Amino acid sequence: MKFKKLTAALCAAVMAGSMFATTAFAGNVMYGDVDLNKSINVTDIVKAAAHVKSKKPLEGEELKAADVNQDGVVNITDVGLIAAHVKGKKAIVQPARAKK
Repeated sequence: MKFKKLTAALCAAVMAGSMFATTAFAGNVMYGDVDLNKSINVTDIVKAAAHVKSKKPLEGEELKAADVNQDGVVNITDVGLIAAHVKGKKAIVQPARAKK
C-alpha cells in the first residue's frame, strides 16, 4: 500500500510539474526513456513503476533504459529519478561515451 501511495504521489507531482525531453544518449540507450521513443515523460515513469510492482516486466533495451542509476536493478530509486527528471528537478545524467 505504501508503494502504491508513493507511485501515485510521484505521478501526481510529475503531471503537475513541467515536462521536457532530453536528447542525451548512452550508447544506444537513453537512460530514463523506458518506452524508447526518444523522450522522457510520464509514460516512462508508469512503465518503470509497473515493472517494479511486477505488473508488466520490462525486457531488453527497455529494461536497460529503466535502470537509470545503472546498479543492475530497476527499483523505486530509478522510478524516482525518472520522475525528478520529468518534473525538471534533476536531469538524468547520461554516462560519457568511451572514445574509440
